[in-house]
Amino acid sequence: MLRERTAMLTGVLMLIIALVLPSQAEDPYGNGVLVGGNTWGAYRPPHINNGQFLYPGALNNNFVTRGDGALTYGNYIFYQGRHISSPLFGNPGFSWPSGKFIGDAFNGVMGATVFDPSPEFRAANEKNFELAPADEREYHYSMLKYSERIPGAGDPARDFINPGGKGLDGGGMVWKDDTKGMQYYEAGWPTNVGIDVKFKVTAFTTPWGNLDDFHLIEVEFHNTGEADIDGDGTVDLTNNTIKSLAMNHGPTGNQWRMTMNASGGRRYATGTYRGVIHDATPDENSSPWNYSAHVTGARDTNTQTLPGVGNTQAGNWYYMDVIHGWTWLGAKKVDENGLIAGDKNLAFKNSAGEEVVPAVGEGDRRGWFSLQTTTDARMNNNAMGYHLASIGQFFVDGGKTRSNSPDALDFSPNPNLFQSGTPGDETSFVVKDDPSSWSMPDGAFEFVPPVNSWRGINLSAPNPISSTGLSEPTEVGLLREGYTVFTDFDKTQQSSMGPFALEPGETIRCYFVQGWGFRLTGFRQALKAARTAYSSIQNGTTGEVADPGAPAVPEIAIAGSPNVKPMVMFNTVDGADGYKIYRSRAWPKYNPWEDGLPYETSYWKTMTPGAENRPAPIPINPMLDTSNPSLIDVDGEYWGPYVLLKTISNAELEQYRNPRTADAGSFPYAYEDNEDAFTLPGQTFWYYVASYKNSRPGAPYDQLEDGGVNWIESGKVNFNGRSGEWTGTWPNTPNHAYYPGSDDPAGQRAVGVPFVNISRPVEAASLALDRVNIVVRPNPYKRVAFHDVGTEHKILFANLPAKATITILDVSGQIIDRIEYSAPTAEDGTYFWNMFSKDGTEVANGMYIWVVEHDRGVEKGMLAILRN
Repeated sequence: MLRERTAMLTGVLMLIIALVLPSQAEDPYGNGVLVGGNTWGAYRPPHINNGQFLYPGALNNNFVTRGDGALTYGNYIFYQGRHISSPLFGNPGFSWPSGKFIGDAFNGVMGATVFDPSPEFRAANEKNFELAPADEREYHYSMLKYSERIPGAGDPARDFINPGGKGLDGGGMVWKDDTKGMQYYEAGWPTNVGIDVKFKVTAFTTPWGNLDDFHLIEVEFHNTGEADIDGDGTVDLTNNTIKSLAMNHGPTGNQWRMTMNASGGRRYATGTYRGVIHDATPDENSSPWNYSAHVTGARDTNTQTLPGVGNTQAGNWYYMDVIHGWTWLGAKKVDENGLIAGDKNLAFKNSAGEEVVPAVGEGDRRGWFSLQTTTDARMNNNAMGYHLASIGQFFVDGGKTRSNSPDALDFSPNPNLFQSGTPGDETSFVVKDDPSSWSMPDGAFEFVPPVNSWRGINLSAPNPISSTGLSEPTEVGLLREGYTVFTDFDKTQQSSMGPFALEPGETIRCYFVQGWGFRLTGFRQALKAARTAYSSIQNGTTGEVADPGAPAVPEIAIAGSPNVKPMVMFNTVDGADGYKIYRSRAWPKYNPWEDGLPYETSYWKTMTPGAENRPAPIPINPMLDTSNPSLIDVDGEYWGPYVLLKTISNAELEQYRNPRTADAGSFPYAYEDNEDAFTLPGQTFWYYVASYKNSRPGAPYDQLEDGGVNWIESGKVNFNGRSGEWTGTWPNTPNHAYYPGSDDPAGQRAVGVPFVNISRPVEAASLALDRVNIVVRPNPYKRVAFHDVGTEHKILFANLPAKATITILDVSGQIIDRIEYSAPTAEDGTYFWNMFSKDGTEVANGMYIWVVEHDRGVEKGMLAILRN
């Protein structure tokens, strides 16, 4: 545990150091970066050595000096965090919706370990230890390690990145097809134990049934039988059987929910209670939900200050209550032709020598055989510690007592499942022959009860722990079985699956999901969608998940109309029956427990425009004290909240021909947003256009939505023209070094930057002849303007000529500020004054004179500033 804390503290120091490093581009550099749907994430595989890295560092090909730590580069399946390739924290960590809330503030790591009791394995593995370990059993365990020295390294068929290869130009993601309905990332590499790994992440973009709220992760293991255990380039074991392979995933928990600031840096939700949970509450079919999650908890009303549910900076709180969860889905066998050949069971055999224990379990046994626990019982951060903790449920006490001392645990076979076996050697465990005699193996900490919560959150009745008086409840009435634990850097969740046995030449695929939702209800919907996608994998196929068949994502662009209104321009796509136009706006602000995230999975389930026509939201947490004065209203953003603005069927398209002839070739149709009084000059908007078709998807996805939704539509991919691909930075980081400027309109559109409703430059002659007047708004400026976003304070000058000099004077005639204005684009005749003087001081309350000089004359007027 000390070593794990030291590694974490080292990582924190690296984060601090990175803040002062020079800027680098925010490209994927071989990493997987999936940002097309509502769920974004960056994945770093263990085999990129192209010189672009930040944490966890460069690849060390020497196994002796590298060590066996799970967080060490080269020793894992994937690493996830916001600092994998750039000191600007640029690639998105696992985040939702559309990159807003980032869950893996420190890291998220998936790894795999093997155990082999044979003397041959031990002899080969001893060479990886510089000093003899305190426990000689460590010689029989290994992480799956990559090295550039091992057989298969450098072979493009085994050691690859898709797309683009392992160089600086590789990584990112691949669209499945031109519809932009699904995207994926793939990587492959050999390992020291003779297993070739293939790693794939798939994401959906349609909102149907919450399909866009998760990433489906697939890890393939192919046992070549040729193991180079010490990584020296020479095969140590031939025709080798993998006797016990276990997988584990552990995102490091902490007290924060992270968001982005305008420079691309981090902002933590420092006032938020954070916990981790295992939700084993039965679903509607009496099957345990069986997942782990990071939760934002409510605080004890008797001892702590509310609101406490999902607040951000202290004194500036808003309600979010978002859940980041994950679990294992199962495992499949793959035949010699690469086709799915049924489910793969665990390595344990019955007395007839048959593998009979499912990887996860089904029905009321779902989760019996995979593991959702914490790392309190992990004895160390090396292969042995990870492996034993990953299969702890199969022992008498593999962590149930939450001791991290190996001498205090009992590694005998768990009698709930096994009839015999040698303690400490799971390859010898013999399963009871009658499955009806099985009960859940209970050797790990997974439930409260049967073991007491160390420091937890009350579960509601009828669970007995609800009467123990522990503080900090979460999700009252929803979480009824499982456990909850306060988390900090001293522990993580660990979700595990295995062990598996692989004969030489055998191939299996293991499936994992992580996703998001608003409260447990929202995440459970996402998990149901993920399990449905997994169920679509058919035997005799290459294993692709079914495409739900949403129509293609239209291409769009936003421009100003002659009426100084936003104009949403779009093209048409094959197979669509019509188009839906959605809008998010920075003003008016919205109440975050009455709008926003509670509607995130339902706002699109209407064909009738208007916020009042949305289906009911997910209810807010009953622990939230909505009367607390610290709670604030917040601006809309690029992620939402979106409201349907217009539905246009194919039969109506001719009414919406694009009047902008210069753009009509690419975008034949356009909609002018003149629906209400909230489209004033200077205000900020985001729009996206979804195509829809008037039919539901077929099996198995049909059952994800009720009969009231009789269409399927494309997702929130193209807001403000966004490409749906990672293009160097986030949509809301205008101060970031690689944020595209006004001289790069194509780059701005690809990122999906905010659209500010602006007037075009006017002819100076029109001003001189009083045909048009310069507009200064708001006047007076009182505390905040309608067009202010976030912490901005600015006054708008509109109807400016292409070139002018703007002078601000106080009533005594002193010059406060002078701006040499030049229209940044042919579309933009506005200027936002931030109310700072030319000397850099904030302008005080009072009356001021503005003067605009142009080549045909002078315009002038008065303005007032009343900040308080």
